[in-house]
Amino acid sequence: ASVKERANRRQTQLKRQGLKVNMRTLLEEFEERDKKDTEREHSPLIPADNSVTIDTTNLNPEGVVKVIKNYI
Repeated sequence: ASVKERANRRQTQLKRQGLKVNMRTLLEEFEERDKKDTEREHSPLIPADNSVTIDTTNLNPEGVVKVIKNYI
């Protein structure tokens, strides 16, 4: 999912736990984490050449399962 969508999902999760959330901070944290994960020296997070990437931005869990089943 996009950074914005992942931050929205996290915001919803934290609000359900009764926590106050700053969306700008969440976006910055996700962007920084993504940067660190993809640029680290050892085992950077990059898709394998033969992997399938599924953009879940506009999908609910059932939609994700449907897309996966279509690939199988």
